[in-house]
Amino acid sequence: MSSASRFYRAVLSSSLGTALSRIAGLARTVAVAAFLGAGVASDAWNIAWTVPNAFRRFVADEGLTGALIPAVADAEEHEGLARAQEVANTTLAFLAVACTFIVAALLLFSEQAVLAFAFAFKDDPEQLALAVSLLRLTAPLVFLVSLTSFLEGLLNHRDHYFVPKVAPAILSIGMVAGVATGESLGVGAAHGLGWGALVGGVAHALINVPVVWRLWGPIGLRTRFADPRFRALAKELSKVVVIGLVAQVNILALRQLTTSVAVGATTHYDNAVRLVDLAQGIIAVGIGSALLPALAKAAAAHDEAALGKELTRSLRLAAFLLLPASAVLAGFGLPSAAMVLRLRAYTLADVEATALTMAVMTPFMLSVAGINLLKKVFFAYNWRNALLGVGIIGVGLTVGLGWWLKEDFGLMGVAGALSASTVLQFVIYGVLLKSWLGDDVRFEGLASGIGRMVLCTLPAAAWFWLATPFGEWGLGPFSARNWAVFAAGFGGGAGLYLGASYALGVEELTRFVALVRRKMGR
Repeated sequence: MSSASRFYRAVLSSSLGTALSRIAGLARTVAVAAFLGAGVASDAWNIAWTVPNAFRRFVADEGLTGALIPAVADAEEHEGLARAQEVANTTLAFLAVACTFIVAALLLFSEQAVLAFAFAFKDDPEQLALAVSLLRLTAPLVFLVSLTSFLEGLLNHRDHYFVPKVAPAILSIGMVAGVATGESLGVGAAHGLGWGALVGGVAHALINVPVVWRLWGPIGLRTRFADPRFRALAKELSKVVVIGLVAQVNILALRQLTTSVAVGATTHYDNAVRLVDLAQGIIAVGIGSALLPALAKAAAAHDEAALGKELTRSLRLAAFLLLPASAVLAGFGLPSAAMVLRLRAYTLADVEATALTMAVMTPFMLSVAGINLLKKVFFAYNWRNALLGVGIIGVGLTVGLGWWLKEDFGLMGVAGALSASTVLQFVIYGVLLKSWLGDDVRFEGLASGIGRMVLCTLPAAAWFWLATPFGEWGLGPFSARNWAVFAAGFGGGAGLYLGASYALGVEELTRFVALVRRKMGR
């Protein structure tokens, strides 16, 4: 199988798993909005959910997989599988210790942690108490998500992407069940949501274990912390911690900003982010997961030409898929938000605030997708000092602009500051890669292809804008007219984009069409 075929197969597998998880996540968002609305309880839940998810960045997600995959790839390449397994098992032991300390700290200092992210809750003792109680329920997720990320790294190294990407769907299913049954079980919708997250978190970690056992081998705990290979990996993880601190400052600042705007603003912001992340996550995360192992192997072999080719191909594919998604956010956000969120306690005013936030965050979606791909190169080469520097610049801009703009524009000012900061970070990452890798990264060649994709997006964006006024969006999904407008909007927009892409010869589409024709001809 050619490298291109392997890449697209990996992208498909990863994106399919991610898509199922994001769909389940969308169901979770719908359920939480329906049962909690946008107010005191929903804001308390969002802060309680934010805290453990913020701390997990120290011991999970791309920071962990970005350090683990290159380390085990290099160990297996030069010293064999048994040696790579030793490094992995030592890493798991280290993560177990680190997560134990984090979870214990969150349980002991729950109130202080909540106030660090939402000082405005101090003025409402009942909301503060609710957030503290929910945080104590969800704190163990730090360990569960870290374990899942560790197992995902091992599976990605073995070119398996589907199970770890679909695993978060189980977490979301648990949360949907919890919030829907909380009242009937006598614990309330918010606490039912917390219990559902805890049970779902256990299941979403354990589903990976059998596949890892089959493809990688037994996993266990080794305490060879003096091992030179683990020490090198730990050094990279320590940089992740510092980078994570910067990321936490950014998250903390955004939470302080949204909770200080108005009651419900945090919920509007979170729901906008989740809808924005639906497309971005499926596409960019799927492509990025397939990209990192290829980059790690190219970096280990010092094959910068192959690395540049993989990166360019990834950026083009992401642009082809995400540009029409940006047209949806900017021109069809109100129908999209209404059809998903206009249920029970989530009012039309809540939907309108969410949709406007989504539109302002369109540059954020495109830029963060590009950043997630460019950062894979930094992980492959262990260039974490650069990640730290760019992160500090981003936090400074987000906080400074956010505090300034929120005074006049409220939540829209916060969203605009985040978009501006993310665009700047994307530009800086691109400039750094171009200066360090030179002609092996050909961003110049991307301009014409992506420019053609932008032209193809314009008719779809105009169609979305024209279709929006025909709906009765206050009725949400309980209107046949809304379903007709929604279907016509998406169908027409997709048809216009694909038709224009085919007419202008966009490579990503013509290659797919040629592949389908070859398959049908067999």
